[in-house]
This record gives sequence, C-alpha cells and structure tokens, in this order.
Amino acid sequence: MVTNNNTHPSLNGAKLHLGDPGPLFQAEGGFFELCVRLSTNMQFHEPDVALHLRRVAKYVELLAEALGRPAEDVQLLKVASVFHDVGMAEVPTAIVSKNGPLTPEEAEIVRRHTEIGHQMLSESGVPMLEVAAMLALTHHEYVNGKGYPHQLVGLEIPLGGRILAVADVFDALTTRRPYKEPYPIDVAVDIINGMSGKQFDAEVVVALQQRVDLLRDVDGLPSRTLVNLSSSALAEGMKVDVRQTFAISARDMNKGELFASGGYFSCPFCKQMHPQGTTFCSLKQMPLREIHQLSGQVINEKYLLQRAAGAGGMASVYESLHMLTNRRVALKLLDPDVARNPSDVTRFLEEGRVFATVGHPNLVEVLDIDQTPEGVPFMVMEYLVGEDLADFIEAECPISEVAAASVLVEVLRTLTAVHGAGIVHRDLKPENIFLTQDRQRLKILDFGISLVRDSHHQRPRLTKAGTFMGTPEYMSPEQAYGLDSIDHRSDLFTMGEILYELVTGWQTFTAETTMAVMMAVANVRYVHPATRLPGLSSEMVAVILRSLRADKEARYQTTQEFIDDLMPILERDFPYQPGVLLGLHERGAKSNSVS
Repeated sequence: MVTNNNTHPSLNGAKLHLGDPGPLFQAEGGFFELCVRLSTNMQFHEPDVALHLRRVAKYVELLAEALGRPAEDVQLLKVASVFHDVGMAEVPTAIVSKNGPLTPEEAEIVRRHTEIGHQMLSESGVPMLEVAAMLALTHHEYVNGKGYPHQLVGLEIPLGGRILAVADVFDALTTRRPYKEPYPIDVAVDIINGMSGKQFDAEVVVALQQRVDLLRDVDGLPSRTLVNLSSSALAEGMKVDVRQTFAISARDMNKGELFASGGYFSCPFCKQMHPQGTTFCSLKQMPLREIHQLSGQVINEKYLLQRAAGAGGMASVYESLHMLTNRRVALKLLDPDVARNPSDVTRFLEEGRVFATVGHPNLVEVLDIDQTPEGVPFMVMEYLVGEDLADFIEAECPISEVAAASVLVEVLRTLTAVHGAGIVHRDLKPENIFLTQDRQRLKILDFGISLVRDSHHQRPRLTKAGTFMGTPEYMSPEQAYGLDSIDHRSDLFTMGEILYELVTGWQTFTAETTMAVMMAVANVRYVHPATRLPGLSSEMVAVILRSLRADKEARYQTTQEFIDDLMPILERDFPYQPGVLLGLHERGAKSNSVS
C-alpha cells in the first residue's frame, strides 16, 4: 500500500509554504504555457492534447477554489495538473485511439501510465514536479478502493488526486475522443454524481455541481455539447434537444456509469441515449414504451441489460452481460404486451427451438430460454459483432456479382438445413442477415414468424389464412396475397429480391405506399435488373429472373438448384470455400440487431 509520506503538503490539505509563488504560477502564459507545451510534446500521439491539458487545468483551478484552497495551492495544482498523463507517452497509439472496448491486456497497458508518469516526474527535486508526480500516480484511484494502481481508499488519496480525478473525467465525458462523441454537460454531471462516494470524492462532486455554470464558460466547451443528427433529421429541420439525445461510446457502455446513474436508457431505434421517462425518439420518430427503456436493469439476477441493439413488433434485443460468467450475450425479450397473447408466446418459443433444432453454424446460437418473474419470455443468444446486411447494402451496394453470389450461396446453404427441418423462414430480409466484423461469415437471425410443418405438412396454425406475415419489400407473391399455401419456395423468391438489391443497389419492388409495394409484389411488377444496372452479366440476370417468377412451380424448386446456378458466377476468380464470404472487405462494427 502506498502512503502519503512523500506527498506534497498542498495535496493533503495543509497550507503550502513556498513563499510568494509570484507570476510564475499565476500567469496564463509564461511558465504555465511552457509546462503545457512540454507535456504536450511528451504525449504527441494524442490529438488535441494541449487543449485537453488547458481545460483540465482550468477545471482543477475552479474545483480547488470551490473547496476553499489557498490561492498559492490552487495555482500549484493547476500547473502541476498539466503533467498528469505524461506516462501515456509509453502507451501505443493504436491503444490510445482504439474505437471500442479495450481488451484486458490493453487496459493493463493503459493503467501502467500512472506509475510511469510518477517515475518520470518524482526524482526532479522541483516542488511543482513532485506534486505533478503524485497527481500522475493517484488521479485514477477511487475513493472506494477499486481504482489503480494501489487501490487507495478515501482520504488516503491526496486531495489534489481527488480533484484531478473529477476534472479529468469531466473533460473526457464532454469532449470528442477517437472512441466516442461528446456528452452534454448536464449528462456528464449526472454521470459523475452517480459515482459520488464510489469513484469520486463526494465533496469534490458537490464542488463540481456548484461550479458547473463556470465550467460551461471554459473556452470551446459549448461547441462540444452538440450531437450528430441523422441526415434525414437535418433535412427535415427537426429540432433535437442535445440533452434528450446523445450517443454512448462502446467503452462507456461496458463500464456502465451511464446506466448506474439511473437517469438514462439506450434507445433501440436511434442507438443513442435518452433520459428516463422519454416517450418519443425524436431522431427516428418512434414511440418509446417500457420495453425500450430497460438498459441498466438486471434480469433474473444474472443478466445485466446494457445497450439496446434493436426492437421489432414482438421483441427487443439488448446487448447484455452475464454477471456470473462476465460473458457478453444478446438478450431478446418478448414485449410484455405481446406476451399476453398465448399464440405470440408460442411463436417466440418456437423461434428458440428452430435455432436449437437446426444447429447450423450460420444460425445464431441460442444459449438459454427463460422467463422473468413476471412471466415474460426471453431468449439468450451469442453476442455478435458486425453489421446487418441492410446497413451493408446502404453503405456499399451495388457490389460485384461474385460478392453477391457469395452472400446468396451462404444464406442458401443455411436454408438447406432450415428447409430440411421442415421450416419456412417467411421473413428473410437484409436486417435478418448479419455479417461478422471481418465480413468473412454471416449469421441468419430472427425466426419469429417462421412456419414449421410436420411430415404431413400439417400443424396447429399460429396465423389465419388471409393474414399478412413478413416485410412487404421482401414478400413473395403468395405472401402478398395472404395465401395459406406458403412453402419453402417463398423463401427462395425472397432470396431473389435480396440478390437483385445486392447487384443493382435498388430494392426489387418500390412504390409510394406499403399497400402499393404489396400490390407490386403480388403482380411481380419490377424494373428489369439490367435496366437498373446496365452491364450485368447474362448469367446473373438469368438467375435473378428465374428466382423472381410469379409461378412458384417455375422458379427455383430447391436451394441446391439456386446454388448450382450461382456457382459459375461465384468461382469466376477464386475457388469457393464453404462458410467463407468472398469480396466483402472489413468495415466498422456494431452489434446484434432485430427486425
């Protein structure tokens, strides 16, 4: 355990006796600016580090003044604070700027910067640098003893370290970093207040609340409270309260401070944060109900719901943490309103059985099926990192014929197993096809409206004839007519629609209204693919046209027939490797979604 025997008196609350500090510490320029420049040069691989140091120094000054420290102590702490992260010079740039959670090994490398900085500064013999050395060592200690590097508790942490801890985190929360967007000031204060008495000294947190209006006036801070709005929101001139909508970084989501504060939830529609009680997502124009506001809650004493990954008509999916094993999982929770309908509960449970029964590597793995104490069913699935095909299409399409054929063959291989088990998906669409982060493999999600038949093609039906099930743009003609005779060839028609979109960049069936789209599907009215994209090969056009025939007896009858026609296209450049996608380069990642 490190003691404070070598701590400068100013850090433990005693008055500093260095005589008159003179203009050296008091001036904004001169010695202070020299220190900023020296520290900046030592941390050259961190962007905007000079601005960060000036802001943190100002926050330290304001907080120390609010705590009643003598003027000479305040100025000493202010100058010394600019050296608090000099140890980061030894942390690789790739870790400093990493977009996403750090691995345990990377986190350990970052933690070492406190001791490295202390070692660099402590042997100078200069009083100010001795103070800087102790600040470097202690500003990541928590008052509850769970910080680093020495797990100091409460007043064992020098006052300067406790002040700097709040100032440093406040700046981290309210500024743009390589791995996050800035949070609004009020949100940052809420987060820090939620950690009062745990991570932060309660008196310093009170000082922050007292000086928050002065903190707002620090140079550059107002511009850092803005959030990114969707292009559609900007185009429509929507007014969005920045405190009502802001993004959470992957690192902060894993830490859980926002959820621990109890004031915010992760929105499944815009993927940003709203204050608890918000009933409407202004970015996506969607109503928000209780099931959409569960981030931060614990299910069955073992699943901590964190980021909302998506929501559909029947269920919502949360990126979650299994608290006993520390494993990240995706938890799909049936909407409590839907759970009142026994047939919907049966359909939800059947989806889990489908994944378990078929057991194909391209199907998401179901780890558990259970229910809450209130009787609401939920499903625990493997956690996937990547993007759904819908986002890929929006960003990348049209894509090469080889890449499109690669995606289709992998989905068709999976459907071979699914259809072989007597199951018709009925809601295949890009949102239900998930690409892994390296874009080398895919997973099929969501069998929520699948149709399961026994050997006699009979079973108790969960939907009535004439009921429309599916997504209009990806329905088959028989689905659009609401016919009872839906079989596996309906899925193959949908695969033709997805293939059309991959190679042309256009949805197959487009119209102004949902009903008009369904009429176009029912009558199989679409623009010829070669018209959408002149230069398509005759082989690709032939595959698309056959898959989209109105008469299901004339389209592909099996997945293998479909695959056989795609293989010559797929193997134009490289031999086919089952399970591996071709022609899709790696892109940024996001987490599981649900239609």
